[in-house]
Amino acid sequence: MVVTATDEDRRVAVEGLDRLAGFATGIEFATLPEDVTRRARHVLLNNAGCALLGSENVRLERLDTLTAFFGDADEATVIGTGRRTSAPVAAMINAARINATELSEGVSKGSVHPGTVIVPAVLAEGERIGAAGRDLVRAVVVGYEVLIRVAWALSHDPDQPADTIQAQSLHQGWYPPAVLGGFGAAAAVGVLHGLSRQEMVEAFGIVGNLAPTTTFASFRGGADVKPLGSGWSSALGILAARLAKEGLTGGGPEIAADLFPLLVTPIDYGCLTAGLGETWEIMSLDIKFIAAGPVQSEIECALQLRAAEEFDVADIERIEVDTNARTMLCNRRRPTTPSGAKSSAAYGVAQALLGRSRADLVTRAFEPDVITRDDWHRLADKVEMRLDAEFDRTFETNPPRFRPSRLTLTMRDGHRIVHRVEGFHGLPGFPPSEADFVAKYRSLAGRSFTEPAVDEQVDRLLAIDTVDDVGSVVRLLTPEKPRPGSEDHETTAV
Repeated sequence: MVVTATDEDRRVAVEGLDRLAGFATGIEFATLPEDVTRRARHVLLNNAGCALLGSENVRLERLDTLTAFFGDADEATVIGTGRRTSAPVAAMINAARINATELSEGVSKGSVHPGTVIVPAVLAEGERIGAAGRDLVRAVVVGYEVLIRVAWALSHDPDQPADTIQAQSLHQGWYPPAVLGGFGAAAAVGVLHGLSRQEMVEAFGIVGNLAPTTTFASFRGGADVKPLGSGWSSALGILAARLAKEGLTGGGPEIAADLFPLLVTPIDYGCLTAGLGETWEIMSLDIKFIAAGPVQSEIECALQLRAAEEFDVADIERIEVDTNARTMLCNRRRPTTPSGAKSSAAYGVAQALLGRSRADLVTRAFEPDVITRDDWHRLADKVEMRLDAEFDRTFETNPPRFRPSRLTLTMRDGHRIVHRVEGFHGLPGFPPSEADFVAKYRSLAGRSFTEPAVDEQVDRLLAIDTVDDVGSVVRLLTPEKPRPGSEDHETTAV
């Protein structure tokens, strides 16, 4: 079957990407709303903390070989190690490590993780060129705007009501954070390089031609390559922006009409520009305080139930989880890797019911020596996931502010324990404060840095729009002391 766009779809797609490019290249820092620039500083802090945590991931230490494979220029910092390498390779490694933590942020309407790809790209390239902090913040805002809108267009069925979303690209088997992430990274880095409107359009075209085809199966299966898809997209953003600046063409905005129908059909191209300049997409994030994919409400529900009720887990005969269609995809009961465990509702619920703390569910519960135990198998095997139409409608309503979930335990004596949550802290309906972002960062950075060092990092990152060279901030993210082994280190609560 040949998939092609209609003439009208092609016209709307071309106009949409061109308008996005014009918007991206025309934004000035002084015109950005204060709450938008504040959120940009918060996501920089959030993703820097995740990069520090990700640098501890022993399964991804092999990514350090990329510096030899792609060249080892002294341009940018690999966060958490202090290693110097080229900006694209630094972005690739940092992005992959952030993605592997499953602790950054998401966007339900587009099924993407903008900070995972955008923040590493702008930090690495910003360090290379000595970018000013104001330009970095502006670049972050633009990158989020572009990526979320592109992802939204590929998530929403135009034949469905405008206030709904369907996560089409995800349900087609793609892993959108990697497949689409380069559009946001290219837009953000393009801002740092002062791309013209036409150059930005060509950068989008370059991304469209070179984007990774990372699959959702790699996420569900916990494959090590999954985070590298996001790493490649982050590096690709730098590559695309640089090449466009040098005059390389990428096919122009027609790439949207050519590439997007290969991923999903139909496509709502109107999402590319709906409310552009009025609704700021960086405000639509789901900030994560539990290291998991789209199963956080289920884990939250289990945590609350465990705290509120007295019972012996040995008496549990059945565990019913009522949830939305997207979470239904995360139904593997016996994950074997950290990535797989973070995308398994059964695993997360089992760990919470066994008494794991919130701090454990940031890091410890997803470490290999915990996953390889069999103490959670009996509970995970009892999990039955059920689609709840009401919950699905609530979750797939745009803007998605809530994510309800219900947990029902049937005990050995026949009585049932039921608990429901409307979502988790960090959703737009339960927004985090600056203090929440800072506490999360401290819990992650404190694993490798002294308290005074963490204080300085927080102060500089939250005031990054005032610095003349962002590299001076990035270089603070190199540990002063050896990391403690995970076997004898406890995290503080987020």
